[in-house]
Amino acid sequence: MGDIINFDEARQRAIEQMDLSGLIARAVDLREDFVEEIGNGMLVVNEQKLEIIFERVISDILLTRRLFAPGFFICGRYIAVLLRKISFSVPESWFAVDYFIKGIEEGNPILIKQGADICFLFCSVFPERSNHRNMTPEAYKQIGAGLYYSFFLNTGGDIGRFMARGFDIMADVTRQCLLSLQ
Repeated sequence: MGDIINFDEARQRAIEQMDLSGLIARAVDLREDFVEEIGNGMLVVNEQKLEIIFERVISDILLTRRLFAPGFFICGRYIAVLLRKISFSVPESWFAVDYFIKGIEEGNPILIKQGADICFLFCSVFPERSNHRNMTPEAYKQIGAGLYYSFFLNTGGDIGRFMARGFDIMADVTRQCLLSLQ
């Protein structure tokens, strides 16, 4: 008889072992480029450049805090895209429940992830607004992490698992990123 292999654990080990050096190398490269570019003050950038700036700052924070797990760098890339998107367009709705209901009705897990993104934005970018809807930041955190995990369970998309597990840390890193860019 052969051994029973837990594919979830095997996939996690593969991600951690295979991608960690590449993710850290990318973060270091972004960090070095960033030092040269920002020194002169204000920049006017297009969408792609803004995404790179967000990723550079997030990577720098992760390196400074010694958060070397691959999931953090993968989340950092995802968050950079998310921040770019909200910088240039407004979400269809600011109510996470709208995305959840529509995602369930349509059987579309991408909509559930978008609901999780809204919760993440309230916890990281707009924390002062999270109390305006009879909810607490803690409630947004729990709902957002749950929605990201639901996305993972429905799709197997690792970003859902990584964002669910690292929700608090990545929200804090994102807040620090935005503060450092002011």
